[in-house]
Amino acid sequence: MSYTLKPNLLADNSTHLSQFFANILAIFYKFFCEFLAKMTMKNKSHVSPTFSMVQPFRRLTNYLLVSAIATLSTIAIASSAVAERREVDIRLLVNQDEGFTVMTRKAEILARSAAQRTFDREVLVSDVSVKVTAQNLNQDQAAIILQLIVSRRDWASRPDPKIWATYFPMAKSLIGIR
Repeated sequence: MSYTLKPNLLADNSTHLSQFFANILAIFYKFFCEFLAKMTMKNKSHVSPTFSMVQPFRRLTNYLLVSAIATLSTIAIASSAVAERREVDIRLLVNQDEGFTVMTRKAEILARSAAQRTFDREVLVSDVSVKVTAQNLNQDQAAIILQLIVSRRDWASRPDPKIWATYFPMAKSLIGIR
């Protein structure tokens, strides 16, 4: 009897990793059962002298099975705790009556609330990137006003978008704001 593993099961995805270890465990279990069957039928009698060995092997098999399940669940949990990055894109409509400074302050408020909301809602997110784009409806022009890139740790220590944001002053002339 030949045992083969399915290809591409060693991917970074935790589901594939769990399937890979489940395959390994199934192959080991089949091999072990065949070994026990051969050992118990060694003398071609219904009751073999090695039958007394079956109970300790069964306990060992149960122990290995429980250990494998615990290991697989630990690996699945650990791999799902990998740092995630979220990207949020926000469109801000340009009001020609407002100046660029007012629009920048609005962009900061929007970026701050988006970053806070992302960290509050999604526990596994470790970094967030918020892009605020100003869009001029009349001329169909758009330009990024600011980009906020911050880690959860940094945001928890200083939740101020002015510190973590990158400003793009060229947006003022690109979208035609005074």
